[in-house]
Amino acid sequence: SITMLPSALLIKTLHESGFTNAETYVAIFMSITLPVMVIELALYWLNIGDVFCRGGPCDLLAQWVVCLRNGCFCISLFVSALCLMFSFIIVSSNDEDPYELVYPFVMSRLQSYLTWFPLMFLLPCCGFWHAWGMEDKTLGQAASPRR
Repeated sequence: SITMLPSALLIKTLHESGFTNAETYVAIFMSITLPVMVIELALYWLNIGDVFCRGGPCDLLAQWVVCLRNGCFCISLFVSALCLMFSFIIVSSNDEDPYELVYPFVMSRLQSYLTWFPLMFLLPCCGFWHAWGMEDKTLGQAASPRR
């Protein structure tokens, strides 16, 4: 919801300036979808970061990562609620259609999903396909009889 108002304002400005729908979609992708994807990726790694720090001398670091993760969650939830509230206040005070606010947000999310899935599935060293292959190879070695 943090990107709802900026994306709606971007769409409105671009349409008023005479940009086509294709140019508008590219602008949404470059200025909203990609930055949000980078932030989501950082939050993903923060969310699973404590898994890599457990056990041994890194337990304190794992606790710190969990605390940081919980703090980021609370802050992002609060900021998101504020942005959503302000967005709807602005839309309702200007007698705008809420569809104009939601459409660019939904378009940005669809662009993100359509970009993220193939990217994270096919990456050669850290994609899901690679990880599945490594797991299958490990399971195959564990199941094979030892000589």
